[in-house]
Order: sequence, then structure tokens, then C-alpha cells
Amino acid sequence: MGVTARPLEHDLFIWHANIKADDGPYKGVVLHLELVIPESYPHQPPEVTLLTPIEHPNVFGNKICLDIIQGRSTSASSVGWSSGYSIQSVLL
Repeated sequence: MGVTARPLEHDLFIWHANIKADDGPYKGVVLHLELVIPESYPHQPPEVTLLTPIEHPNVFGNKICLDIIQGRSTSASSVGWSSGYSIQSVLL
């Protein structure tokens, strides 16, 4: 898998990333993402928007349903964002 990401020159809290699968059903597809980093990072997750239209069971419009980018649940401490995660964790 190929991953590139960097912040915008004029705003270090907005990153753009491209992810390209090397195999599987999405082989060769480049997904373009925007990550908005909150001021409370790393205590809160970045907001991730998928800018490449794609049909997938975990994609709803331009939002990705993924535990790692959800806020921490009080009922299940092992689910959701942790300040131990990083932007690299999200992209992987």
C-alpha cells in the first residue's frame, strides 16, 4: 500500500492524504482524504473526510465508519480514539 500525506502550506491543522492499494478489489485506486486536526489533538481524533467517491460498506457519503477515528466510548474503554494513536495510525 502506498500512503502520502502532508499538511497544507497555509494551515498545519488540515492535511491531505492519498492512499493507493497494491492488491485486492481496490488495486490501483487512489483514495484522497482530508484530515482536520482539532486543537485538542491528540486527545481527540482528527475528522476524516473521504474526497474520492467509492462504494464500500464502511463508507457513508464522504465519511468513513472506523473505530479508530470515533470518540472514546465511556461504555467500552477499548473502542474508539486513544491519545496513543497518531495521524500515521489513522492512515494505516
